Amino acid sequence: MGFKYASLVATQLVDHIYYVSSSPWQLFPSLSHFLETRQFPQTGNLSLRKLVANEVYTLYHFATNSFEYKIETIQRIIQKHLNYTCTNTNTSFSFENLEVILVGDAGEKDPEIYNQIAIMYPNLVKKIIIRTLDDNCCPLISIPNWLKIGEKSLISRFSPTVYPLVSTYTCGADFSI
Repeated sequence: MGFKYASLVATQLVDHIYYVSSSPWQLFPSLSHFLETRQFPQTGNLSLRKLVANEVYTLYHFATNSFEYKIETIQRIIQKHLNYTCTNTNTSFSFENLEVILVGDAGEKDPEIYNQIAIMYPNLVKKIIIRTLDDNCCPLISIPNWLKIGEKSLISRFSPTVYPLVSTYTCGADFSI
């Protein structure tokens, strides 16, 4: 998959790629190594959640709020690009042509999160790409039924105005923008 993302940057179809994960920041070295060895482009940043293991409230909050975390992080990234000011020249730039493409997994809350973002930014979100799992993609691994998401189930996770933006893929070879 890394080479697919890299080709998007190389052909200038995409300027920045941001990786937003609900994983704790303690996994940064492993996730960063994974992205690097799989040749994912390093054009944006990797956003991870803060986890303090000895605080009961933090553990509870961490376990229950990945939905809010991802929405807030994606909003922050979009707002950063909408209202960018160059610190060297103190010049403000407006990115009227900013286009957002959201890529995620069907087995997580990504469809619901991306639906919410597309509703908040209807003129910015141009495409939502969701990875689904089936036995054809991973013939050596038995995929549990609860991870297999049919199209009917996926449609129900998006509002009618957002669903036309959605496309799916099951294997890295199927991925396209």
